[in-house]
Amino acid sequence: MPSLDRFAQGLPDPQEHQPEPISECENLECSKPIYAGQKIWKHGADHYCSLRCLAESIGASDVTAL
Repeated sequence: MPSLDRFAQGLPDPQEHQPEPISECENLECSKPIYAGQKIWKHGADHYCSLRCLAESIGASDVTAL
């Protein structure tokens, strides 16, 4: 007879399989994979994994204000 305990089976382990990337960072020096649910930055149709990658890709630089 199967166990009637609702905790006997348990939930599937989400770490059993690797998530598939849905895109990659458009910064050519980075190209890290982007996964579903990850926070990203978008510029036009391009996706970036971080604000730093976005800034580098569009040619922005940081300077000290006088």
